[in-house]
Amino acid sequence: MSKTKLTSTKKTPELTEAELSKTINKMSKENNALQKQLKDQLKKNTKDAVELLKQLINQTPEVVAVRWNQYTPHFNDGDECVFSVNELELKFDEKFMPKNEEDDSYTDDEGFVHEWKLEELIEHATDAINFKDISRIEAKIQLFYKVHNELQNMSDGLKETFGDHVQVIVTRKGIETEEYSHD
Repeated sequence: MSKTKLTSTKKTPELTEAELSKTINKMSKENNALQKQLKDQLKKNTKDAVELLKQLINQTPEVVAVRWNQYTPHFNDGDECVFSVNELELKFDEKFMPKNEEDDSYTDDEGFVHEWKLEELIEHATDAINFKDISRIEAKIQLFYKVHNELQNMSDGLKETFGDHVQVIVTRKGIETEEYSHD
């Protein structure tokens, strides 16, 4: 690798303290404005993406809510503790929910279905709902996960918009957050 030395025959005038302060202040104001603009755009994009989830809920009568939790772990085995957006969970209308004979339910205590139980739920719902409806619902569920995957890439905006150590719940009526304990 060769090094290039830049030399100038022109003499640079001496920089005064006042000029230095003026230049630094200008750069600082510009940086602050850009950071604010970025933060505002992150929040807007995040709200727009969450609004897409709300629209999907309105277009999918079988789904009444979606939720996820987001937090920065307190301890991570020596690794850096990094804020993250976790798994999307869906809450279905009771009419859609088949009963699971083994444990009587596919849901948690609040009626949400974890991603790892969705396939089994859909399989058993096929007995009660016609194939055309199941195909439509499965396609919509894929759209929910597509939006959520994009939201996970927008974690800074989610943290800025909703906070840390929270659970975000999106329904037809709106968006709610509640404190989330992950210990």
